[in-house]
Amino acid sequence: MVATVIINELNTSAETKTAKTGGTVRFNLGATGNALFTVNDAVGPALKVVQQGVGKIFSLFDGATESVAVIDGGNVGIGVPSPTAKLQVAGTIESTAGGLKFPDGTVQTKAAGHS
Repeated sequence: MVATVIINELNTSAETKTAKTGGTVRFNLGATGNALFTVNDAVGPALKVVQQGVGKIFSLFDGATESVAVIDGGNVGIGVPSPTAKLQVAGTIESTAGGLKFPDGTVQTKAAGHS
């Protein structure tokens, strides 16, 4: 069954909404509400997404721009909507502590030629 469920909540009451469909669940919470907020007091994951098709597993958008994508097979793109590597980033990667660890176990904590 494919369906679209729209939930409009403009209050702060603790209500549970459940949609058991193969369609879309959309939360409209007003200008200041969290669109999706989850609290996990158990040991399992707070959010689990199961992809049974071949499309993207997960996408985050900033307006109309796709910011983060997880595609079928597990590749992750940050600023890259269709990543071709396990992690592909469009932009600078910053390490504020620890540096980069390579497959041979070595860690590079500063740029080559800098002491």
